[in-house]
Order: sequence, then structure tokens, then C-alpha cells
Amino acid sequence: MKGKLIGASDYFEHLLSWYDHRQDDNVLFITYEAIKADTPNYIREIANFLGSSYVDKLNNAEIFNSILKHTSFTSMSQDQSRWSSQRPKEMTPFIRKGEIGDWKNHFYEDQIARLSDKFKNKTAGTDIAMLWADLIPN
Repeated sequence: MKGKLIGASDYFEHLLSWYDHRQDDNVLFITYEAIKADTPNYIREIANFLGSSYVDKLNNAEIFNSILKHTSFTSMSQDQSRWSSQRPKEMTPFIRKGEIGDWKNHFYEDQIARLSDKFKNKTAGTDIAMLWADLIPN
């Protein structure tokens, strides 16, 4: 909430700075929720963004299925050292469940309200809330 993350900047500042560039030719702006909802389609969209040689590779069903397998939550959660430094055993894994909206199960109601207020204040004057229209109450 204070915007002080180890090795990172304030989440909202980061989001806003990239959102301003979402239409740039060299930026592909996708949310986790969108990828989770339709992984095959977004793998194709990422390939299109990267170029025709990647699109051509996806025409090979074996390659496409391998990408689907290796980008699945199950696969990505197996070797967590790829995503995070070593964490104490009692600490929640860096990759927890891969479920959209599960964060609400870890916050108290007042924390959810504070986060919602901060989101609204930080993103005022933008249409960022549309990215998560089905998850963020008005």
C-alpha cells in the first residue's frame, strides 16, 4: 500500500507508465486474467507480436502443445526457483494457486476497501478499471 517493494517500484506507477504505451507497436499489453481465460489464443497473440517466424512455429501442433504444457500453472509452479529467490519453508510459495481473485481470501474487508480506494485514486482519469471490469466493484 505504501508503494515500497523490494526490487520494484510502486505497482500503480508501474501499471500507469506501461498503460500509457499499450498502443505502441513495440508493446504487448495483456493481463494475467486474459491469458488465464484463453491461453491458446494469447499464445497466438504473443507469437503474432514477436513475428512471423514464431507464428510459423505454432503451426506445428507438437510445438504449440509443448508451449501450452510448459506455460501451464502446474508446470510453472514446479520449479519455483525460476521465478523467485529461495524462500523460507514456512513462507507461502511465490506461485501459490494461479486462481484469479484468490487474493481476496488473504485480505480482511478493510484491506480490500483500502486497496480498492487506492486503485480508484491512482487510476482516476483512466479506463484501467475496464481491464478488470468483472473483478473490481464500481
